[in-house]
Amino acid sequence: MGQFLRQTLASFLGSLIGLFVFVTLGASGLALLIIAAALGGSSSVANKSALVFDLSLLITDAETPGSLAEVALGNGTEVITLRQVLNAINQAAKDDRIVALFLDGRALNVDNGYGTLTEVRAALEEFRATGKKLSPTGQTGANKTIFGLCGQ
Repeated sequence: MGQFLRQTLASFLGSLIGLFVFVTLGASGLALLIIAAALGGSSSVANKSALVFDLSLLITDAETPGSLAEVALGNGTEVITLRQVLNAINQAAKDDRIVALFLDGRALNVDNGYGTLTEVRAALEEFRATGKKLSPTGQTGANKTIFGLCGQ
């Protein structure tokens, strides 16, 4: 009977110590994560800045997780949601520190679809209506998409 009580007490104490270590490490990790997010979450935009829109990004309606191979190897296509693109263009149109938007078509190799490009073009037209400069840059093969987006 004495051996049973010692084994039970040892198991109970080991479980308590393990639980204490797990809770302590979890709480300190969470605290460090919160502190890191609070310290490094801000960015600044200088006066007379330009927003660069990289046309090589794949624009989707919703965020889609990559396959395990793409995540592990890091060779997947960069994806951005349509909402993020439209919000960025609309915020740039309202921000007095941003004076221009450059469409970077140097690495244009994705087809985003007619509907997506129509919505992006409407946002770019609203951007241009604010009196800010819209400038396409890129290679000759990309001119159709770039100038279609710019309305030129």
